[in-house]
Amino acid sequence: MNHLTLLSTKKTNKLFLDKYRYKIVLVTKFAPMFRNKDLDVVIKKIQSWKSVDRFPPYIWGGQKSDYDIGLLIANTLNTSNSEYKVMVSSPFISFYTDDYNEFYSVSKTLKNQIKYVSVPYETTPVLEKNTVYLKRINYDYKVTISNRIDNNESFFNWCRDNDKIRMPGRCQRHVKRGYRVGDSYFYVKDAKSLSMVQMFIGSNIQRIDHVIKIKD
Repeated sequence: MNHLTLLSTKKTNKLFLDKYRYKIVLVTKFAPMFRNKDLDVVIKKIQSWKSVDRFPPYIWGGQKSDYDIGLLIANTLNTSNSEYKVMVSSPFISFYTDDYNEFYSVSKTLKNQIKYVSVPYETTPVLEKNTVYLKRINYDYKVTISNRIDNNESFFNWCRDNDKIRMPGRCQRHVKRGYRVGDSYFYVKDAKSLSMVQMFIGSNIQRIDHVIKIKD
């Protein structure tokens, strides 16, 4: 049986970090050690803590099995033959790669330490940069706003009754108050409407992604 069928799986609808199609989220209490990506150092540190049967101050309720889990993850990633990226939000390690064989191998070895994986839709095996693949969205562009929104009141009023703009409630709140907390985005119907958006808040746009609608 293919081990991937047993894992919690999400669908990748855009390139991670504008580069990677595959993502594996791993769980280990030693996650903070992986931030610098120097895996030889990570391995030595975990071995050192294991040798004295103690844990770093940030680990509460550690068990002996936690050493082995941390070492298994570090040793597995250390043997990777492809380019990859690691990001940490303890206790999770997000492993990104654009190599399917590497994704398959790592997920198989570490299947018991995985929270979930993310893979492209079967109909979109190739993902383009600055493109997002969505279902049930009949708009051509996804606009992500930056931390501040100038001309926010006039822009909000223009968007409010405009059927060329689809703005989620969270983004509406951010635009209305003139700044955002966390990700905030809205959809634009066509190029003409996008030009108007750029006239209002061009300097406050973080990125623009082309939307490609995919079949259910």
